[in-house]
Amino acid sequence: VADAVHAAGIAKENIIIYDQYGSRMRKAKIRPMPTYKKPQPGQYQVHFHKNLGYEDKPTDFGAKRKNGKATTSKLATVARKCTAVINVCVPKDHDLSGVTGAIKNVAYGNIDSVPKYHCSKECVPTCKHGVCNIAKVYSHAQMGGKVRLIVCDALRVLYHGGPQDKKWREVHNEIAVTTD
Repeated sequence: VADAVHAAGIAKENIIIYDQYGSRMRKAKIRPMPTYKKPQPGQYQVHFHKNLGYEDKPTDFGAKRKNGKATTSKLATVARKCTAVINVCVPKDHDLSGVTGAIKNVAYGNIDSVPKYHCSKECVPTCKHGVCNIAKVYSHAQMGGKVRLIVCDALRVLYHGGPQDKKWREVHNEIAVTTD
């Protein structure tokens, strides 16, 4: 995907490949660069959130508790640096949201303290599995507002027991690409 963006005319050093967790990147054979290292001309920036950190000031994404208090989280520093996002996601079963894919990938993949947004008796409105909170976080301009393309890797899907990849996988042999 990064090579295609580069072929479209974007300099490699202006392309950031990132994920929430460095361990997932390393498992996919993508090596994050150290924070002290600046990209060289002709080199992609490769980071994960802990590598670059989170903003100091929490953001209000519109999720409220019954006491009227906003639920806030810090935005990943890399999210604000990006002017456009290509969201590469894997559809899978998720114990809290039912299914996880493009929207949850961006919303919960770019904030710290995700558990605050999982449903509780204090949610307003009462929601099931955090779905309303996922949409609220995604609708923020620094999140879904930057997504230009979604590439859904459904070559194999996890249909039960997620979000961790367990034994309930099935070959699906599909790549879906969309702009919404």
